[in-house]
Amino acid sequence: MPSKIDNKMNILKSPTFTEESLEKHLSHYPNIGRVLNFKKLEGGVANVVYKIKTTKGNFVLKIVIRNNPYRVNYEVELLNKIKNLPIPKPLKARNGKFLVMYKKHQILLYPYLPGKKTENINHKISSAVGKFLAKLHLQTRNFHSKIKRNELYGITHSKMNHVLRARNFIINKKIKNAITYIEKNAFKYKIDKLLPDGAMHLDIRPENVLFHNGKLTGVVDFDNSYNGPLILDLAGALIWYSYENNEFNLKKMKQFYLGYTGTRKLSKKEKIELINMLHYYVLGIVLHGIEYYIDNKLSEQFLTKVSIGHLLEAEKKLTPIERKLSKLFK
Repeated sequence: MPSKIDNKMNILKSPTFTEESLEKHLSHYPNIGRVLNFKKLEGGVANVVYKIKTTKGNFVLKIVIRNNPYRVNYEVELLNKIKNLPIPKPLKARNGKFLVMYKKHQILLYPYLPGKKTENINHKISSAVGKFLAKLHLQTRNFHSKIKRNELYGITHSKMNHVLRARNFIINKKIKNAITYIEKNAFKYKIDKLLPDGAMHLDIRPENVLFHNGKLTGVVDFDNSYNGPLILDLAGALIWYSYENNEFNLKKMKQFYLGYTGTRKLSKKEKIELINMLHYYVLGIVLHGIEYYIDNKLSEQFLTKVSIGHLLEAEKKLTPIERKLSKLFK
C-alpha cells in the first residue's frame, strides 16, 4: 500500500504565507521566536501544512481547509484530552485560544514532532503502531464532544443517492465501475451500535506515523477523526499496514493485531465484527472519495490512483481470505 500521497492531487483552495505574513501571524503566540526558514510540507488532501524553524525551535503550522472554521474544534478538544502519547499538542495564542484566524481559515500551531515516515514496514513497526493505537483507544473510548463532526467514512443512503445521481455524468470508466461495485456491496456491512465506541483517528497509515532510531515518535493528522466503533479504526490501520504488492501480508497483519490486543483486549463481539469492519472501512473511504470528486473537492487522479486503484482492489481480496482472518482474529 503506497503511503506517499501527491499533494498536487488536492484541489481544495487555501491561503498561503509569505515570510512577512508568517512573522505577523506568529506574533499571536508567545515564545515562538523569530522565523529562520519555513517550507510547505507534502501530503494530505484536507489541510495545508508548513514546517517552521525559528530561534526557539521547530514548529508545525496547519491551515485548516476541510474542517474550517468550526469542526476543527473537535480535533483540538481530542488532542488536548490525550495524554502521554506522541501526538500534536496545540499551542495557545496570547488570547488563550488554540485557533487563530488567517484569511478566513483557522490556523493550528504545535511543536514539531521528530522522526520520519517509513515505507519499509517490518513486523516490529507493525507491532509498535498497533500498540500505539490501542493506547490511544484506551484514552478516547467514550470521548464525547458537543461539536458535530462529519462521519467521513459512514455509509449512508443519502451519500449513495448523491453518488448515483451523478453517475451518468461521469466519463471515467474506473469511477463508474467503482460506483456500481459500491452500490452492490456497501450495505452488506453494517455497524453494530453495541460495539465499544469512542474517538477514532481513522487515518493510521505509514504517511502519518513517525519513527526515529526504531522508536515511534509521532502520530499526526487527526483531521479525519470522529466518534464511532473503535474497531473501525483498527480495521483501517490493519489494511494500511498489511496490504502490499497487491496482496495482504497476513504476517504483518497478525503482528499489528497482536500489538494492539496485547494492550487493549477486544470483546467477543468486536472480534466477530472486525472482518465486516475491514470491508466497511474501504467501501466507506471510497464512497467518500467519489462524493468529494463529484463535489469538485478531490482530483480524478487521486480518486483513481489511491481510493479505487489500491483500496478498492484490496477490499475485493478480503472475501477469499476471510476464513484465514477469522483464525487470525481469535
